[in-house]
Order: sequence, then C-alpha cells, then structure tokens
Amino acid sequence: MLTAPTRILLATCLFFLNALSSLPAFAQGVVWEAQRGGTTLYLLGSIHVCDASCYPLSAAAQFALHRARAVAVEIDPGRPDISAAVIQHGFYPPEQSLRPLLQGVQLTELDAVLTRRHERELAPLLQMRPWLFQAILSSFAAERIGLDSQLGVDLHVMTQARAWRKPVLELETLAEQMEALEYLSGQDVAGSLKQAVRAFEDNTLGASLASVVDAWKHSDRPQLQAMVNAMQTGQEKHERVTQLMQQRNRRMTERMMRMAEQHKTVLVVVGVAHYLESGNILELLRAQGFTVRAL
Repeated sequence: MLTAPTRILLATCLFFLNALSSLPAFAQGVVWEAQRGGTTLYLLGSIHVCDASCYPLSAAAQFALHRARAVAVEIDPGRPDISAAVIQHGFYPPEQSLRPLLQGVQLTELDAVLTRRHERELAPLLQMRPWLFQAILSSFAAERIGLDSQLGVDLHVMTQARAWRKPVLELETLAEQMEALEYLSGQDVAGSLKQAVRAFEDNTLGASLASVVDAWKHSDRPQLQAMVNAMQTGQEKHERVTQLMQQRNRRMTERMMRMAEQHKTVLVVVGVAHYLESGNILELLRAQGFTVRAL
C-alpha cells in the first residue's frame, strides 16, 4: 500500500532500542500543554504505527482531544494525491534500479527472507528509490510484529476528530514531506541501505519498532530521547537529521501558532521526536512566550 511508507518513514527512522516493563492500565503517550494569552496548544507525541494495546489513549490525550477546537497533524494520510506523489518521487525510471547501491548485499538471501516471512518478491522493490525501499522494509518489519499504520496515533486522533466534526489541519505540504523523505537518505546512500537490509534480515529493525512503541505507552521521555540519539550513528548522518528536524520544527511551530490564533485551542499530533531533539517544538514555543508543561 503506497500511502503507508509516506506516513511511517520519518517515525520509523526514530525508533530504536530497549524494551520496558509491564503495561499500565491504559496506554499513556506523551502530552504537553502550551499556553500564551488566550490560546492553548495541546501537543501529543505520535507514533505512526501501533497495535490495539495503544488504546484507549491516556486521560490527558483524551482531555486534549475533547477540549481542542481543531486538530493539526503533519499531513493528512488520506489525501488522494499521496499515492501519485510516492510514484513520482519514490521510483526509478525503468532503465534504472537500486542494484548498483546494493553491491555486496546477497540479494538472493534477501529475496528468500521476503518470500518466507512476507510472501513478497524483491524484484519490484528494486525499482524503488532508497528512502522508499527502506520505508517498505520498515513497514514489513512492523507488520511482522503486529504493528499497523492503520492503528497509528495520528490516524486514530484524526478519525475521532472528524467524528466530532472538528477540523483537521495540515502542518506541512505534501511537497515538503517528499523533500524531507528524499533528504533523509544522506550522502552515504549505499551504506544506509546495507544497514537497513541487515537490520531487516536479523530482526533488529522489528525489535527497535517494538521498543519505541513500548516506551511511548509508558510515557518514558528519557527512553524515547535515548532512542532518538541511538539511531544517529555517524557525524554526517547526525548533522543531516538534526538539520532536517530543526527546519521542520521551525516551520511547523510557526504554522501551529497561526492555527492557535484562529482556533484558540488546537491539539497538535506530530511524531514524538519533534519534541525531543535540540531545537524541538517545545523549546521554540517557549522562546515565543508560551508556558509549556507536561500533562
């Protein structure tokens, strides 16, 4: 399904290491409140793949959704032009493929793993550009451990908001999301691809996804921060990811503040990493005079 990679790639890049203890009575999540003057932003850290145990949302998240007059997300995954954009930006022309970047990878072994675990063939995936190929592997790994993008927190909140006739707003354009996905590849595309294949084949990718879902359920902000840090191996990759995240954070913060002026109370639902890194949304809102507290 072409919309799934678009929705989960950025979150997948931020999921790494360490499982936690038993589940609480209900799923927690990560929620903040930011107030300035007569405006309120509720800020929910989202994970874009989850399972049924992520629900119901925490009392704080449900309160924020009830109070909000509008909901803001990174992008609406149900928009009809996503599939066309992924086809345009995510695939090579027929005369090109991913093969030159996968030199040294045992493609027959990877094909066997895909067939055995997922009943999929490798050949169609080799026409994908690096970011989409890695997103597909991530979606397969998530699927294998019972995680589903259809149970992602952003989609759940959007569905509830629309049932209550609350407007759903977008903090980014589709073009901006495509640019971000392409930019994440970095300079060492071949190295990144090989690392992704290894993590997929030895199941560490699935384990990482499971760990971040568990940390999110426990509202374990330090653990989530550690996962974000752990995934950034290599100075060049760290700088590229940090630069991209800070750029997106500035852009989304400006837009959510304008939305707050219009709607007065807005629930913002974006990937949890946007609240954790240096230059994150919480820091930017404080710099603009908002009082921010965790709920």
